[in-house]
Amino acid sequence: MIIKKERGFGPTPLLRLVHLAQKILYPLLFRFKVEGRENLKDIRNAVFISNHTLYLDSGMAGQALWPHSPRFTGLHSHFKNRLAASLLGQLKAIPLQPGRKGLNVTIELLKQGESVHFFPEGKLLYRNQTLQPFKPGAFYAAIRAGVPVIPVTFILRHKERGLLTGRHFPAVTAVIGEPRYFPAEAGLDERKRAIAAASCMRAEMQQVINDDPAGLRVIDFHKHIAAGQNC
Repeated sequence: MIIKKERGFGPTPLLRLVHLAQKILYPLLFRFKVEGRENLKDIRNAVFISNHTLYLDSGMAGQALWPHSPRFTGLHSHFKNRLAASLLGQLKAIPLQPGRKGLNVTIELLKQGESVHFFPEGKLLYRNQTLQPFKPGAFYAAIRAGVPVIPVTFILRHKERGLLTGRHFPAVTAVIGEPRYFPAEAGLDERKRAIAAASCMRAEMQQVINDDPAGLRVIDFHKHIAAGQNC
């Protein structure tokens, strides 16, 4: 698969326009807030990961990370229509083909200096705050490319109310975590290292959700993820 290089590392004109609209609408609709932007300081490129809990959280991740403009991975089926593929391309989305072929594309982009965003749960679970098992692909790409993994955790805060927030629009906070590096580890090959990284990053992101006093409580947290696991 060929990725058009003329789009470059920065945001496209369409992406800039979308960013301006989101900057106005998201705080009104969702009381959208971002915490931890200081963790992006001095970051050239990275693998960004988020929990997939809302239909608009791709845009929210882009808004939280701005002016970084990572490539967003999407299902290959979303790009079958030429018009849709062109529009998604202008928004810096790329089709993630299954298996090693798709990961090789993202690894090459990372080595070229671009950033790539993944939803490691693999699917949208609407308003879910109990993270599902992470697929290791994003972490394998980071290990192979030698770049950090930076989590963006979405917390739904139903106790807050904005101008248009309420029953249908939960208040949302994006928490940007510290960069995590996963160098080679004795006795583990890259794939096993990626699996271990996926597990501990899932635990850390779940802990961010669980510790938030205004967020949805995850009562069965300990049934899903071992507490205190450190990446």
